[in-house]
Amino acid sequence: MLFNSYRFIFLFLPVCLAGFWLLRGYRRQWLLAMSVWFFVSFGIRNLGVLAVSALWTLLSARLLEKRRDNRVLAAGIAGLLIFLAFYKYSGAMFPLAISFYTFTQISFLADLYLAQSAEGTTSTFSTLDFLLYILYFPKLLQGPITRFDDMRSGFSQLDSIRWDSERILRGLMLFSFGLAKKVLLADTLAKAADFGYGNITSLTRLDAVRFAVPELQYQ
Repeated sequence: MLFNSYRFIFLFLPVCLAGFWLLRGYRRQWLLAMSVWFFVSFGIRNLGVLAVSALWTLLSARLLEKRRDNRVLAAGIAGLLIFLAFYKYSGAMFPLAISFYTFTQISFLADLYLAQSAEGTTSTFSTLDFLLYILYFPKLLQGPITRFDDMRSGFSQLDSIRWDSERILRGLMLFSFGLAKKVLLADTLAKAADFGYGNITSLTRLDAVRFAVPELQYQ
């Protein structure tokens, strides 16, 4: 389910927004459920791989909560990298967004470790915020990789958000502009880029111009 698909625009997004405004007090849970739906739309097997990866990170993080130990941090990061390397080089199915959410979880473990003080002060987190941090659908597929504390502070304010018509309209305008740039510009220029990279040894300047300007392709 891509952001520019009919399914996202006319089904997923309206349901997501309706639930967000109706379920005040449970908005984090709702966004997590919607993010799972978004991710599963690309294949249920992807969710299984992410669940194993997230469970490993969660166990490592809970150990770090109890004691600041660089061996736990190293083991947690190593496990994630081995998991990523297995899918990247074994020839098995390469799960959706595995590189992105793997490095997101590494960032989470590193931040948690750094937040623990040598005197024993611990940094705690909720499992809900952790899962939403990894799965949050607007950034799940292409990022950016954000700091956990930055995301958590935003999640903590979700239930205090009130209806603001001006902000809603601004959001719709930003979404519309982004959709137009994707459909009208990016998708059009992608054809030229695909042709160029596919014929890079024989591509002439005239060919490059013709395929960059669709109107010239048939002249």
